[in-house]
Amino acid sequence: MSVVLDEDGRVVGTSVDSDEQDGRFWVVVGCPEEREDELRAFYGMLTQGRIGTGEGRMRPPRWRDPAYPTQIHLDVQVADLEAAERAVLEHGATKLEGFPGWRVYADPVGHPFCLYPGLVEPTDRLGTLVRVVIDCADPRPMAEFWGAMLDMPRTVEDSPDRIVIARDDDRLPMLALQRVPDYEPPRWPDPDYPPQMHFDIGVDDRPAKERLALERGGTRLPPQGGSCPVYADPAGHPFCLCYKGE
Repeated sequence: MSVVLDEDGRVVGTSVDSDEQDGRFWVVVGCPEEREDELRAFYGMLTQGRIGTGEGRMRPPRWRDPAYPTQIHLDVQVADLEAAERAVLEHGATKLEGFPGWRVYADPVGHPFCLYPGLVEPTDRLGTLVRVVIDCADPRPMAEFWGAMLDMPRTVEDSPDRIVIARDDDRLPMLALQRVPDYEPPRWPDPDYPPQMHFDIGVDDRPAKERLALERGGTRLPPQGGSCPVYADPAGHPFCLCYKGE
């Protein structure tokens, strides 16, 4: 919580810091323990988005192989696509595919991510995390679930195969829910079907947020010894509900 002052230095109110806002979230990227420092450095170079590493054991995704699904990936906007490509390749990424208007790479441990041109806002990183893209069999219930959980009531893209939702105040990242053929969900905690990424979601009132998750089609998952309880969204992607400091 921060104190708000007027131009004369008098206290006129308070504001909630971004790290304390209910519904704030971090993307936790699966990574072997011995490579966590390498992957943290890579994403620290790439974007200012809230990205961490974890999961321990992992079964890396394979681009376009449904038996080794991506599940979740990140869309990063950059100012100069050619310069950004050189930078990510120098830092251990692998180029997977190019499309008109964007390119796909794998991070140093194999997770795909996309680079898009067009960034105009100044940043001290290579780019800005603009979307987290979640695979599913049906985008509609996923958009309704995550719109409620993360307070993203605004729909900025809507088609049978892809829905993009955002906050009213335009804070990034947005969330994209996309249909994939033969969708295969993670199976927590089966190491043969691990989550490639998951969300840690900050909450002020965990029981209330849990009720909302269950009412919207989420499920409670078996605890595995972590500090925060684990749930799954309607497509089976795990997420945690955490108080600040957990």
